[in-house]
Amino acid sequence: MSQNTKKPYDLPDWPAEAEQTQEAPRPRRKRRAPAEPEDLWGKLRFRAGKKVRWFGRRCRRVVREAQAHRFPESNRKPLQFLLMLWGLLPSAASRLREILLGRRRERNLRTSRFSVWFEKEKRLHSLMFLGGSCALAGIILFCSFFTIGTTVSYDGQVLGRLASKSEAETVRKDLESITSRTLGETYTIDDSLLQYDSGWMLRQDIEDKAVYEDQLSDEIGLVTSAYCLYVNDVRIGATPYEGALEELLDQLQKAASDEDTISCEFAEDVEIRQEYVPTSEIMNLGYIAELLYSTKTAEVTYEVKKGDTWSQIAAKNDMSSAELLALNPGYNINKLQIGEVLTLSASVPYP
Repeated sequence: MSQNTKKPYDLPDWPAEAEQTQEAPRPRRKRRAPAEPEDLWGKLRFRAGKKVRWFGRRCRRVVREAQAHRFPESNRKPLQFLLMLWGLLPSAASRLREILLGRRRERNLRTSRFSVWFEKEKRLHSLMFLGGSCALAGIILFCSFFTIGTTVSYDGQVLGRLASKSEAETVRKDLESITSRTLGETYTIDDSLLQYDSGWMLRQDIEDKAVYEDQLSDEIGLVTSAYCLYVNDVRIGATPYEGALEELLDQLQKAASDEDTISCEFAEDVEIRQEYVPTSEIMNLGYIAELLYSTKTAEVTYEVKKGDTWSQIAAKNDMSSAELLALNPGYNINKLQIGEVLTLSASVPYP
């Protein structure tokens, strides 16, 4: 029986020459990145060039990838441009997503930082917030009762308190104009006699301009705000008391009437006006009354009643029948009708 034995196959040795001739791959030399300039325009040019180079590399890469996929249209320039744009879309979308996520993270970080700071401050400084609220309430309460005003003094005597110095100066100019017009000559208040002092004061102490104007006028003593009685536009008298002339005129009308008088009106135009007059023309009410009880007559009417005769009506009013007829021409003195209104003559206002 024969036995077959396989003879092992001996591999030939690798030529030593081949090992010696094979060269090791040369390491890729890294390109040194240029340094970024320090000036502004250099930085802008450097960054713009860097973006342009990146865009060019990206375009070439897209073109190579398109050609590697063996698109039949890859040699056409317009389609290469479209393929390039299509390849840039994922990177642009990812870049936009990174920007949006970065902004969101930054916003959330700021919000969280503020929340942490606020919680910390609220815990640590709660008394500070309470104190600030109390201080604000105190300021509001103080301003509701007090305000800044001006105290006006004339020759060392306090006249009043106004809201501001400009308001006091306005009253002064108005009073100088009124005084000059009333006296018929130019008048100015001496600056050395008026003193102004501004400061905090109670709101209820602030006076009205009209009240201060009257006080200043009384202190100067040249003109006075008075109520003047005019008869036919002629000033008869003046008094500083409000309502005194109205009461005086009412008394005169009542004195000239009796129970049979229907109405009693003044024969002339009588008017009461409030205005500034020289202080020397202020009169006593008694003197004004004496002027009113003078020789002027007022028109007093009388209604004829049952049983009246012409002579009786004339005698009752201290006049003759002829005087009564002169005041009522056209009447039949022998035949009076009940209800007729006769005009009587009585010694009632005004001079």
